[in-house]
Amino acid sequence: MILSKSEIEEFNRKYHNKETDAFNNYINSVRKQLETLHHAWQEITKDKDNNIIKDNDYSLSDMITISLEFFACFDKDIYTNLLKILNDDSVKLNFSEPSAENRGNNCGIKDWRRFINLNPTNNVFGLTTVCHEFAHLTSQRMQEKKMPKSEYIGEVESMFIEKVFAKYLLDKKIISEEEYDAVNISLIKSVSNRLEAVFQENDILNFLKGDILTEEKLAEGEKLLKNSPNKDAILNRIQSIAKGTIKSDVDFRYIIGEVVSELLFEEYKKEPQKTTAKFKEYLKHNADIDPQSMVVELIGKSPEETVSDYLALFRELSDIEQE
Repeated sequence: MILSKSEIEEFNRKYHNKETDAFNNYINSVRKQLETLHHAWQEITKDKDNNIIKDNDYSLSDMITISLEFFACFDKDIYTNLLKILNDDSVKLNFSEPSAENRGNNCGIKDWRRFINLNPTNNVFGLTTVCHEFAHLTSQRMQEKKMPKSEYIGEVESMFIEKVFAKYLLDKKIISEEEYDAVNISLIKSVSNRLEAVFQENDILNFLKGDILTEEKLAEGEKLLKNSPNKDAILNRIQSIAKGTIKSDVDFRYIIGEVVSELLFEEYKKEPQKTTAKFKEYLKHNADIDPQSMVVELIGKSPEETVSDYLALFRELSDIEQE
């Protein structure tokens, strides 16, 4: 694999970015529990499939209406702010009718302009995806059109809202128990796939041992990885990060989002009003706040405790052992 000098410099810039230092405690806590998280998610999802999910005849308008009705029930202030953004002419909306294929759904800020792309599948997964993307619009960061210091927190609000929304659909009998379980399993399967990429990333870090990447180091790495079954995947990941086709933080964003949102959802089921109030305070933080402080304040625990507590939730569902 040949990388240009500029691509090697770009890789080092992304891997040694000081902006991510604020979140290193969360990242390191996940790294320490990689094997255990992987085993837990494998145990929970094994022998489970999504075949019980059938296509439905919801139009995109139906999905948006159901999602907005949920937000109105969830919290009046969050609902009002969401409507304000959706009705803002400066927000670029790219909506397509539901189809059999997921053609990409995302939301964010580009060139100081907010955008949301909805191309949902025509089933319950598409419905929860619409709500997930709307949830991205609820933060103060979106209102200010500024991304946070670290994108590692980018999925916290959306994944929490998605879990609450799925429970709302079940309680309203819009979906069945089987569909509700399938939605939750699908979320974990999706995050579990992200974990596979982090294993590759760990191999890169173990190989570099804190050093910057050089042409010589790259050649040395190819020799060291010669007999590794993951050689191609690891080298491709280095290349993808260097060329900018993937972001080195995107997988952690979903892993940390799952860990934090699941703990918050457990709180919500016991004390919905108190948890919602705390969540609203979290949404009010602007992009200049240290992201780790935001999440520690939200959960009330250190990063290491948060990951350990998340794993404790699944002790009865799988045979994972305490690390």
